[in-house]
Amino acid sequence: MEWVGPSIEIVKLVGGRFVRYLKYQRKYNDLLQKFEQSKQLLHSRKHEIESKQEAQLESARYHVVKEEVEVWLKEVEEFIGRQNVVDEVNSWGYLSCCCRAVILEERTRELKDIYDRGDNYTRDDLVMEDPSKKFNYYVQKLDDWKEKLQCKQADIDSKLNSQLVYGKIEMEQVKRWRGKVEEMLKEVKDIEDKIGGSPSHSSNSLVMHLGEKFQEMKTMCEEGSQLPDCLVIDDPSALAVELSVSQLQGSEVVKANILACLKGEGVTMLGVWGMGGVGKTTIMMHVYNKLLKEGIFKKVIWVTVSQNFNIYNLQEQIASSLGENLEEHESTIIRAAKLSKMLEKCMPYLLILDDVWTSFKLEDVGIPGPNVSNGCKLVLTTRSHEVARSMNCRRIQVKTLSEEEALKLFLNKVGDTALSCPGGGLEKDLESTLKKIVAECDGLPLAIVTVAGSLKGISELRLWNAALNQLQDCKRNVADEMETRQEMKDEGYDILRQLEENSLLESEYGGAFVRMHDLIRDMALHITRTSPRFLVEAGKWLTELPEKVKCIEDAEKVSLMYNSIEEIPLSFAFSTCIRLTTLLLACNKLSTIPESVFEHMPELKILDLSFNWELSSLPNSISKLVKLTTLLLESTSLEKVLSLSGLGSLKKLNLRGTKIKEVPEGLGMLKNLECLFLCGSERGHNLEIDEIADGVLLNLSKLEELIVNWSRIKLKGDVVGRLKQLEVFYGWFPTANEMRIFLKCQPNKLGDYFINVGSELVLDDSYQKSLPTYGNIKKIVVFRKTSIVGENMLFPSSIQALGVDACHDIRSLNDFSTINDATNLRGCWIHRCDGMECIFPSWINNPVVQTVEYLYLQRLDKLDGLFEANIIAKSSPPPGTFSSLKGVLIYSCKKLKKLFQSWKLLDYLQSLWRIEVVGCKEMEEIIASDPEEQGEEGEDIIKKLILPKLKTLELWGLPALKSICSRRAVMVCDSLEEVRIMDCKGLRRIPFQFPPSLDLVWLDNLDWVFEVPLQPSTFSSLKKLRISQCEGGKKLFPSWKLVEYLQSLESIEVFKCEEMEEIIGSDPEEGGDIIKKLILPKLKELSLQNLPALNSICSRRAVMVCDSLEAIYICDCKGLRRMPLSLPLVDNAQPSPPPSLKKILIDRGELEWWESLEWEHPNAKDLLRPMVQYFNESWIPQSKSEQSESV
Repeated sequence: MEWVGPSIEIVKLVGGRFVRYLKYQRKYNDLLQKFEQSKQLLHSRKHEIESKQEAQLESARYHVVKEEVEVWLKEVEEFIGRQNVVDEVNSWGYLSCCCRAVILEERTRELKDIYDRGDNYTRDDLVMEDPSKKFNYYVQKLDDWKEKLQCKQADIDSKLNSQLVYGKIEMEQVKRWRGKVEEMLKEVKDIEDKIGGSPSHSSNSLVMHLGEKFQEMKTMCEEGSQLPDCLVIDDPSALAVELSVSQLQGSEVVKANILACLKGEGVTMLGVWGMGGVGKTTIMMHVYNKLLKEGIFKKVIWVTVSQNFNIYNLQEQIASSLGENLEEHESTIIRAAKLSKMLEKCMPYLLILDDVWTSFKLEDVGIPGPNVSNGCKLVLTTRSHEVARSMNCRRIQVKTLSEEEALKLFLNKVGDTALSCPGGGLEKDLESTLKKIVAECDGLPLAIVTVAGSLKGISELRLWNAALNQLQDCKRNVADEMETRQEMKDEGYDILRQLEENSLLESEYGGAFVRMHDLIRDMALHITRTSPRFLVEAGKWLTELPEKVKCIEDAEKVSLMYNSIEEIPLSFAFSTCIRLTTLLLACNKLSTIPESVFEHMPELKILDLSFNWELSSLPNSISKLVKLTTLLLESTSLEKVLSLSGLGSLKKLNLRGTKIKEVPEGLGMLKNLECLFLCGSERGHNLEIDEIADGVLLNLSKLEELIVNWSRIKLKGDVVGRLKQLEVFYGWFPTANEMRIFLKCQPNKLGDYFINVGSELVLDDSYQKSLPTYGNIKKIVVFRKTSIVGENMLFPSSIQALGVDACHDIRSLNDFSTINDATNLRGCWIHRCDGMECIFPSWINNPVVQTVEYLYLQRLDKLDGLFEANIIAKSSPPPGTFSSLKGVLIYSCKKLKKLFQSWKLLDYLQSLWRIEVVGCKEMEEIIASDPEEQGEEGEDIIKKLILPKLKTLELWGLPALKSICSRRAVMVCDSLEEVRIMDCKGLRRIPFQFPPSLDLVWLDNLDWVFEVPLQPSTFSSLKKLRISQCEGGKKLFPSWKLVEYLQSLESIEVFKCEEMEEIIGSDPEEGGDIIKKLILPKLKELSLQNLPALNSICSRRAVMVCDSLEAIYICDCKGLRRMPLSLPLVDNAQPSPPPSLKKILIDRGELEWWESLEWEHPNAKDLLRPMVQYFNESWIPQSKSEQSESV
């Protein structure tokens, strides 16, 4: 029992502590449970605040998270990220239970404090505005709404322009809206300039201003959408406006006669006739204004008809003059009926038709016949007495002015100050010259007004005399005063400019050509009807010499060009043409010329027999033309030219495209010869002359123009180089050394040149046929079948175009040692160079890539890029790279995979208007993708590749082509006019919207038709659509709503599309009993061939109205059961054939199918049967890919 005492003492000692341990253990467990609950609540609060923060950021694009919220979230993350609290406490052990509870209690208080501080964030906003971000957001919104507003403005302007015809004015509501838009865009431009000047400027006031402006633009867009469809109203003053007209001179009697006829009752149709420029229109304008004031007629209508007359346009003009509109798609017959009703409402009216060239029936136009009962009158002005007679008009002739009237008109136009010259004596001389000038105008008001206008304000006698001399001597020979041919050209252009400025000539085709207005031509011929006499019978399709040619004793110039005259009779020998200086017989069908023709033409200087293709010989009498300076024999069948030794005055000799086989005898004796054409022609054969003796060329020391290309004539550099007057040279040097010698001998005087080096150029060479002359390029050097590397090739520094053909040692253009000196190089044509690997090794320090405008590359088997691959990887193209490039044409470069190796190049391709890639079997991509384009995951940025001037895109025979550009890019080509995509079965996407400028779409041998989403305006300008061998397309147009925008379409061709089921798709909303009219007003041709799955052209609840349709071609469309063509109805509600329809072609073996075809009217088939014709399958046009397997 001795152990009991100690045991009790031990229990006393340990028991107290054990009880305390149990007490603290229970407290620890309670604290631990409380800690875990608090931790869970903190997790929940953190998730709640993060969700709220994310939602607020989503709804507020320019906000950021408040700093205190970010601090709190970071504190929570750090607390949670610490070592597990329970593990930390347990590490103290069981004997430290008190300490563990204390620690856990402390951690719980920390957690609760964090949780409580987060309570505020559950109620308050967690984000705040970021001024910089808000500024950038508002700038972007401003730009977006500016673009939308500009688009809306463009749509409204386009619609308004189409509605603003004569008699209509803009609605005030529309005018105000357009004014507001203009003001708004100016304000936005000012804001953008301010931002551009200081991009970091983002004050609150500016941010608020930005917000206000994009909201205002949004409102304006909505207002623009609410504008009515009709943007114009009738102009009350348009139908009663007086014509602006000059004072009437010398025609008061004619004017009085016309007024008497129109005011009286006996005459209802009046024809005012006279030669062009005599004043008919001016007289009638005075009559119009007078009758308009007097109010005798309810309406006075003026319409200018002009030479290009057609009934449709005349109907349109008359209706417009009445302030009315006619439907474009309706036939002229229907329009005539409607126009007649319009005119009946205006009776009695006066209708003046100015400048009528051909007679017509009034009822065809819709003009009710004028008569006494309806009180209407009609006046026409014409140059032809026959036109006035055939239309049953009372005829009044307008004659030329008398001498007194002409002088009065001239003085009125030239001004009185011209004669008031100080110094005495001079005034009298000036008056004498003035009267001579007026006499030269021969009483024609147009001539008088034109010449007087050019002299207005001029008082110097010498200038008046110069004008008189020009009128008296139309030749104006300035050649002798000029030092170079370029100076002569410049002087000629200056003369043309002066003639244009004085309205004697008119510019056409952007200034490339000029034409003489028919009034001016009539005036000139009228003036020259007497000595010096000109006889002009050009372009009249004459088959024999006209009688008037037999009476030309005093003629100086005779033109019979552009006829079909086959012979000059032996009885007619021009025996009395002793004054004749110019005889133009080009472009006829002469095969021989009688020996006596040139016997008595001692003054003849210019003889043109060009383009008489069958002319095989010349008469010996041509050698008697000792004053002849110009002899033109181009494109004749001459095999030999008689001796030229007697033609010592000859300056120009053209033997281009003849069949001569030797140099004409006596050529070296033509000491005055300045221009020699001894070459082949575009008809396809070279001149068969092997050489020109050195002595012959050296004797022609005055040669300024030597054209001996397209021939076998090998030239020597030292011989041609000694022709010091040479300015234009086309010829062939057999070696590069000969060209080097020529360039060293020849001073830098050459203007135009085409120099061939190496092998002979032949016209039937496929490369040479494709050598274009884009952009007026006239300085060309071609290397053909010769070595380049190591030859120290030299060419003129002024070179504009470089051709390289079959030079197999060249790897790039840098193999030409002087290529960097060619700072004017604009065109490169490279063909069949087997060693060519790239065109430009680098884009750095390379002037050619800055200036080149046209690249034509064909059959370069090793070409793998325009630039070396390593330069693409190492650097970006410098500014200006390809900035001048206009056309890229690539043919049969079988190794080429990417055309433009970096889309960064497109930033500089702002001049590019044509891309053509054909027969490149490994071509995968037109515009290469960049590695950087992928962006971050989820990024949805689309790159815009802008080619503002691109007009033509042709991709043909590219089986490996996968894309035109990356799927993360779109092309913006607002000038695109033609798209041809053929035999590119790997292509799945067209990366651009078809712009309104589009004229032609040709898709061939594809697996789809139109996968790209189509906007309503997609085809608004489209004229021709051709689809062939597109296997995947079941509907050509997915919706008939698109037809409303096909108002310019003239031709639809669809053939060999095996899955095509419908041409114009149906809409789900088309139910009900209403028949939809699909109107194609300009469609002329509908061709459907080899479409076995085709079951309908359009829905059964639709008909097609095609009043311009001329031809229908249908073959192998046996599933087609209905032709939905709506025929026009006549008065008895019976159908009639479309007036323009000429033929319906079907296969003869498909007559049974044709007879089973349903039409909209039961009688339609019988009506159209006379137009049915037959063809066989050999007639069916092939697709381009079938016509040729390779280029």
